[in-house]
Amino acid sequence: MRIIFIIWILVLLLFNLQAQNVGFHFGIKAGFSQTDYGLKELLVSDPDDFKMVIENSRVGYHGGITLQLRLNKLIIQPEAILNTINVNYKLSGRIGGIIDTILAKETIRNLDIPFMIGFKSGVLRLNAGPVGHLYLDSSTDLFNVSGYSEQFNKIEWGWQAGMGLDIWKITIDLRYEGNFSKFGDHIRFGDKSYAFSDNPARLIASVGLMF
Repeated sequence: MRIIFIIWILVLLLFNLQAQNVGFHFGIKAGFSQTDYGLKELLVSDPDDFKMVIENSRVGYHGGITLQLRLNKLIIQPEAILNTINVNYKLSGRIGGIIDTILAKETIRNLDIPFMIGFKSGVLRLNAGPVGHLYLDSSTDLFNVSGYSEQFNKIEWGWQAGMGLDIWKITIDLRYEGNFSKFGDHIRFGDKSYAFSDNPARLIASVGLMF
């Protein structure tokens, strides 16, 4: 909630700057993303029990609002974006007392809050900055596996960098995202927590309309 309060303070400051003839634009945007997990293996208990891997990722979708402050060539752009992450897991080995292989889907919904800073020349815009992922809720088939539970951190942190085009009122963005936490940190079997070996990276594409 502290982050939301800070964003509203920034909004008020931006409106004040607009009154001083500083360029300020409000917009909406939407798009899709593809997350790169690789085929990472998560070993649960021991090799005689079962193992879990990320089989593949499904396309995620997002939509939200963006604010753009223009100070000559300097661009400051905070955003609030509702985002979904979709992933498929494969579990194989001794599951529920028998040897089996199952597939499980998981969808995680976050409020992403990027704070981008960059430069603009003509229609081209380059920017980068931190992003907070505020956990909202999730749905998963993993609850069908005996002993599974989940525990999400309220907020995770990462970064985004990319380029954009501002053509008339249309804005187009292509960004690369890295994260500081490992994917799967929320996964628990019994009393143990497990995470996949690498941090997830995302390619994000979006289109927006500025007012």
